[in-house]
Amino acid sequence: MRMSEETKLPPATKHGGAGAIRRISEGKPFIGLAKLAQDDVLARIETEGMTGELLLDATRLQAAADMYWPVFVKTLEEGDVERATEYLAKFGWLTNSAIRAWQAAEKAKPKNDDKGVTEVLATYRTAATKPQEGQNAPDN
Repeated sequence: MRMSEETKLPPATKHGGAGAIRRISEGKPFIGLAKLAQDDVLARIETEGMTGELLLDATRLQAAADMYWPVFVKTLEEGDVERATEYLAKFGWLTNSAIRAWQAAEKAKPKNDDKGVTEVLATYRTAATKPQEGQNAPDN
C-alpha cells in the first residue's frame, strides 16, 4: 500500500489487503485502511494522471524484480535449487507484471498528433493533387 506522507495510518499488525479483496468480491465499498488507500490512489491519479500511476506501478514492480535476481543467482551458485526456484518464480512474476504495466503506461500516453494541416495534407497528396506552382498557382 503506497500511502502518501499526508495519510496518517495507525500502527497496525494487519495490512487490510485481505479485507479489501473480500469487499471487492462482495461488491461492497471499501472501509478503514482500504478506504484510506483508495483515497490516496485517487489523489495520485488526480495529480499525476493514469499514466503517472501506471509508471509508478511499473517502476515499483521492476525495482522489486531487480532485487530478486542477485538473490536467485547467489542461491543457485550455493546449490540450493529449491530456494532458487522459489526466487526465480517471484522474479518471473514481478518481471512479467512490470512488462504489462510498462505496456499499459505506454498505451496510456497521449498521442503526439500535433501535425499542422500542411503536413497532414502532404501525407495524402499525389502528383495529381499537388498545389500548382508558377504561372498557374492559385495565388497569382
